[in-house]
Amino acid sequence: MSEAQEVEEKVDEVKLQIRAAFDDAIDTTDDEDQVKMAMIATGATFKNVTRLFNEFMVDSGRLASKTEKNEAVAKVLEGQDLSTEENFTSLAAALKEEVPTLSDIQCASLIRAYGKKNDLDVYKKPKAAGGGGANGFTHRFYTYLESNPGCSPDEAKSFIHNDEKSSENVVRHEKHYLNIASLVNKVAAQIAA
Repeated sequence: MSEAQEVEEKVDEVKLQIRAAFDDAIDTTDDEDQVKMAMIATGATFKNVTRLFNEFMVDSGRLASKTEKNEAVAKVLEGQDLSTEENFTSLAAALKEEVPTLSDIQCASLIRAYGKKNDLDVYKKPKAAGGGGANGFTHRFYTYLESNPGCSPDEAKSFIHNDEKSSENVVRHEKHYLNIASLVNKVAAQIAA
């Protein structure tokens, strides 16, 4: 046996051991990092672990191959109107039916990529107005400050913590809101002077 054949045989043996580690780990956990660590412990290199992980996921039927995705996209999207929400949603569902391992996000991404590649209009969800509008905390806090421009820091803090819709995020940014209240107090004091 030549040296090249011995090296190739050893590489194949290591790959089989890595595959066995993958199979054992994937049966016990959904955590991709834990599976990859088991593969590395068996001999996969950091450089190749993700490629091997993806290869094994496709081989085991847990992940669609690029070819499968491309064939499904061509079959489902060819000649379709992608510009309406109704069509977009039904085509995403059809893609998922064709390739069940795809997530909803992956289906939407594949439709957008297909539309871009083929210069087609693709439905785009309208952007929501930022800040929550009149129902958002910031709007309510500004309204409170308009009505109480001379409020004390304790009063502003009380509003922040006692507002029925104060989220954890709002409380986490308490200092920001207190700085705004302080600025309003200074401006109000200068106008009054």
